[in-house]
Amino acid sequence: MQLLYRIIYNPIVNGIIRNIFKLAGSSLPHSLKIPVSGILTYPIDSNHSMRMVTNQTSHLTKELFWDGLQDFEYAPIFRDLIKEMDVFFDIGASIGLYSLMASQLNPDIVVHAFEPSHGPNHFLMKNIALNAPNHIHAHKLALSSSNGHIDFFADFNPKYGYLPYHLGGTGNIENTHALASAKKHRVPTQTLDDFVEQHNIERIDLMKVDTEATEHYILRGGANTIHRFQPIIICELLYNKIEEKLEAIMGGHGYLFYKHTPQGLVLAKTLRRDEDDGVENVFFVPRSKKHIIEPFVSA
Repeated sequence: MQLLYRIIYNPIVNGIIRNIFKLAGSSLPHSLKIPVSGILTYPIDSNHSMRMVTNQTSHLTKELFWDGLQDFEYAPIFRDLIKEMDVFFDIGASIGLYSLMASQLNPDIVVHAFEPSHGPNHFLMKNIALNAPNHIHAHKLALSSSNGHIDFFADFNPKYGYLPYHLGGTGNIENTHALASAKKHRVPTQTLDDFVEQHNIERIDLMKVDTEATEHYILRGGANTIHRFQPIIICELLYNKIEEKLEAIMGGHGYLFYKHTPQGLVLAKTLRRDEDDGVENVFFVPRSKKHIIEPFVSA
């Protein structure tokens, strides 16, 4: 099987197979929507595109290839929002999707991309070089609530054990998904507040925080930064994980909560849920910047 995988996911062979299968369009069975490998070009809008190198362990690039970017997560909102921003912090950048989108759509923006995991960081650096933007600053660093070093539980897919880099996307500092196959390694950690001070950051307009139910550590370690800059924060919201902690932290800053739904952003009084409503991301918005996201709010 390892030999078969090596053949199927050779970038040239994989490109031929996936593009033949894609000709079937919507009639293609889900089982034939194979993972992708190699360098792919993804359209962002009618005028912009980006190139990404990936391998078959990435669910992200598989989904983007077969289903497109148009309805992926909050990408339609992000496309418009990022054009109005000057500084973007991509925390949990993975292989660089939103950092690359930001740099392509807004050539003047400054991006700081944080990704401590070996596999995603390796591909993040490749993707930055592939698209040649000089305003994405990549940091192999775990932002958290303290400075020092911490164990990071990285994704590992035994199915592709011969690969040196894995891109599952659920790695974090607590192994919150209880993955038996996760591999542990030490990574440097720093608070957002200390990072901002160390690097003389003068503003942050937008933050994306996606660290698999450890976002509260980052927000706690960035209390002064949030108070000072009042950034709009797009935060992952996994069901029955840390909703109450996120609500307490951001409610304490006086932020409004907008849940991301297929219909748009919906103002919410609370993040707590009795059952899974399918919402996976929340926009934390300071009251002073409410007008910026109003075009995206569902009526």
